[in-house]
Order: sequence, then C-alpha cells, then structure tokens
Amino acid sequence: MATTNGNNGDSNNKKIRYSDIPDKNEIGNLGKIMGGILLILFTITPLFFIIALWPDRMPTAKDDTQLYINRLFHVAISQQGTLHINIIMFLLVALAGFTGNMVHVATSFTNYVGSEKFKRSWLLWYFVKPFTASAVAVIFYLVLKAGLLNFDGSNGANPFGIVILSALAGLYTDKAMLKLEEIFVIIFKPKDDRPDKLETELKITGITPQTIEKDKENSYVVAGENLDKVKLGLFINDEPVANPEISATTINFKYTIPETQRDKTEFLFVIKDEQGQPKFQQALTLSNDTLNNLNFPADKEIPSSIEHHDESNISNQPPANPPPNIR
Repeated sequence: MATTNGNNGDSNNKKIRYSDIPDKNEIGNLGKIMGGILLILFTITPLFFIIALWPDRMPTAKDDTQLYINRLFHVAISQQGTLHINIIMFLLVALAGFTGNMVHVATSFTNYVGSEKFKRSWLLWYFVKPFTASAVAVIFYLVLKAGLLNFDGSNGANPFGIVILSALAGLYTDKAMLKLEEIFVIIFKPKDDRPDKLETELKITGITPQTIEKDKENSYVVAGENLDKVKLGLFINDEPVANPEISATTINFKYTIPETQRDKTEFLFVIKDEQGQPKFQQALTLSNDTLNNLNFPADKEIPSSIEHHDESNISNQPPANPPPNIR
C-alpha cells in the first residue's frame, strides 16, 4: 500500500509573497550597469571637446583677425583660420552646460540606484535633461553677452569665466531659469501705474443678509467687483450652492437648508476660485425667529444663552456677606 508524503509538492505550492513580485518599473542590474557606463561616456565626451576646442588665446585689438585654425587640440588664431571666435564660444558654452548637467544627472542616478528607488519611467528625463540644460546655458550666455560681457576683442574676454558660468547654469538649470524669468519680467512686464487702467482684480465686499432661516427658502446677494471674470464656486457648510446668478457686481442665489443639516446651528458661507482656494467667507447666524422656535427636550439642560430666569424671588436686600472689596 502506497503512502503519501505530506511534504510532496510543498516546493510547488509555496505562496508567492507580494514583495517577491518584481516591479516592472524598476531597473535591473544590467540596466544599472549600462546606465553607469552611459553616464561616464556622456560626461567625458563633452569634457574632451571642451579641451579640444579651447582657443590658444582670445583675440585682442592688435590682431587683424578673429579666425582660428579648425584643428582639435590646436585651435590657434591665424589669418588662414576658418573657425570664428564666436562659433568657438557658442560650442564651449553648449558643451559646458551639457557637462554641468551631467554632474547633476549622474548624482541623481547614483543616489536613486543606491537607495533602490530608481524607476524606469524617469529614463526620458535623464536623457532629455542635459540637452535642455545646454540650451539654457546658451540662452544665459546670450543674456550675459548682451548686457554684461564685452566680446568685441578690445578688452579680451575671459573664456574661463564664460565656461564656468555656463557649467553652473547647466548644473543648476532650475535656478538659471528662475534668473532668466526675473530678467524677462523686468524687461517686458514693467509696473503699470496708469490711473485709468481697467481693473480686473476680483473683489468681494460682503453678503446680505448674514442670517439664515431653517424653515424657508433664503435669498442672498453677494456684492463685489469683477465677479464674472473668474469661475467661482459657492458653498454653505461645504455643500455647493446650485444655480447662482452671477454678474459683474452681484451674485444672487437662493438656499434652503437640506434635511441632513437641519440639526446644525452654525453655517459657513465660502466662495472659492477654480483652484479651490477660498476668496471669501462669512458665518451665517440663525435668525431670531428660528432660535425662538427651537424645541429642547425636557431632559436636556437649556442653554444659558436662552435660559429664562425667574426674578420673582430675588430680594432687594444686599447680600449678607458682601465681597471683601466692598466691606
């Protein structure tokens, strides 16, 4: 008689833990090695060409030409040259920006791979970023050349300073773009102080009435300026107000307290913009008629704010023991 082995098939029936399932967005060991090799290659290559294209000296006022011999590792100024100094500087700037950003990309890649958090979905960013940084460096160079640096050859511009600034622009691309944005705003968006300019800023001055009744439909009017210039949302206790009538100076709407909020005694009216940011808020208090009609159970303590005091037993005589400060 054959006996069954309780351990048969255990290796085939092992449960696979969720943590053992490979993430398709993760990069494998081969990808990590290839990524490291490519980073080294794309960092060394622009450095190679920066050194190879470096001019022997900048042209001065004594030179009759600004042309250079177009030969790697021997870019010398010469009457027989075919490469202009401006072309050389553009190439050096672009290569320096590319190199600077490769430092940033390599640092980011190694940090994320080392912490096992690198995702393949970021590969496109790592590929495109150095090229955009190179373009930012060129734009930054043009801005500097237009206003801060002199390249006419009379003063002999320093290529070391230009390449360093370009590499820093590539290394800190985001900060360089913020600086370019600042320059753009200063040049193209001056402060408008015209007294007769059209006002487009949203202004909300208030809502009337500022009370609410539970047993009837409430009508409200919101006053302000340019109310129809932006998309607004109206809410009472986080419940949207339906079908408001919006014009440039007023918002008219009607609101009836829903059954789910009948037991509430506080109501907050809020106006939000399209991004959900509050632009105005006002607390709506219950009207006096509503407060007078509130029914409190017999076993509940009557709130002190509306408690009725019986003054029939209050004596007109002073207290037997007055406070110490008036004895």
